Amino acid sequence: MTDKRDRDKDDRNTLETLIDRHGLQKIVRELADLAYAKGEHIEANWQDSKTARPWFSNGRRLHKAADTLSPM
Repeated sequence: MTDKRDRDKDDRNTLETLIDRHGLQKIVRELADLAYAKGEHIEANWQDSKTARPWFSNGRRLHKAADTLSPM
């Protein structure tokens, strides 16, 4: 269990560093782009629009959320 907690802490520190470096709005936009790209990949390579749909939906939601955030 400690290994997982250590990895989680490392991941959190990495994410915090990225937010400090680029700002929260930019990170959320990048997450939105990644979600949308993942949906495109699933649709193109697996022809599975049912699995791709939530990725597209979450990508749109993240883009909307990013628009509400103040640049830092």
